[in-house]
Amino acid sequence: MFFLLFLVQSSSAGLKIIKKISLKVSIDRMGLPKFFNEDPPIYIIEGHQGELIVPRFVCFEVFSKDGKKLKKVGARGEGPGAFTTIFSIKKDSNFYYVHDYLNKINEFDKDFNYTNRHTFFGPRCSNFYYDFSVYKNKIYCVQNCQSGSDNIDNGIAVYLKSGKFEDAFFERKVGEENFPFRKILEGIILVDKDYIFYAFNPIPKIWKLDLKGNIIEERKVASDWWRDIQYSERKFKKRERENKRRAYIDLFLSGYRIKNLWKWKDNVIVQTVVNKNGDFYNSFFVISQDFKKESKLFMYRDYQFSGAGERIYLTKEIEERGDMNTMLIEVLVCDINF
Repeated sequence: MFFLLFLVQSSSAGLKIIKKISLKVSIDRMGLPKFFNEDPPIYIIEGHQGELIVPRFVCFEVFSKDGKKLKKVGARGEGPGAFTTIFSIKKDSNFYYVHDYLNKINEFDKDFNYTNRHTFFGPRCSNFYYDFSVYKNKIYCVQNCQSGSDNIDNGIAVYLKSGKFEDAFFERKVGEENFPFRKILEGIILVDKDYIFYAFNPIPKIWKLDLKGNIIEERKVASDWWRDIQYSERKFKKRERENKRRAYIDLFLSGYRIKNLWKWKDNVIVQTVVNKNGDFYNSFFVISQDFKKESKLFMYRDYQFSGAGERIYLTKEIEERGDMNTMLIEVLVCDINF
């Protein structure tokens, strides 16, 4: 399995390292909630002024382009601007949106001042968002929504920023036809240039939709190197009774998953989790928004993919500091030929 991985997929050819910086980030000693089946990777989000934003579970930290810490935003709690567990941070032209467990999206202005908190509940919609994207003052949530008497589950709910429900579309059965285990069939979304790009974690396909939810194109990706997750209902249920968390980890390690979709210039970066020496490794490949061009899978030494914007960011953990409350991470700021 590992031989196949490195023979076919892994490559750093075409990767251009622009500079290397170090970030001193906080460690939350209370640990992750029990619902996490794996340690989340380090993420880096580009700020409006070129800052580097690093989510740290119950806060996020803001650094300059050269790695100087500028501020720490938020703390553990339930109040406005506080967090239980940060899942992701997105931005539009004016604000940052921080997704906090279970269903809260905290809004901050360009200077990282708290401005609002949103929760989105449409008719017959679940109370959990797997992912979301902000586009033209609308929030596109990956959220299970039943259509009513026809009992069709839609996977995307659309809201105005005021919280008003507008629409729901994209039937989840599209994914279920490709992968049988619904519990890990989580959706991922990116909205850009009047298109919705959508993927399911364990399926090597990307769907391109218009803003009304009509499927324009479906593209199978990674066809020469993808390894499907090996799922047997009988074997999994047995392992789950013995050790639930270990059962999910072993299931995830049996194949590859799409973790996130990122906008990079006018392309889509597909963050992909693979099994590297028995552990989770975050790599990436690129696909053009017109689906006409696709890169190879990029892996570089022991650095993992952590984010993209105008640049691409790879990171690795260096060490925990002496005070035991901070950690040093090394960041490679990169570009690629595509």
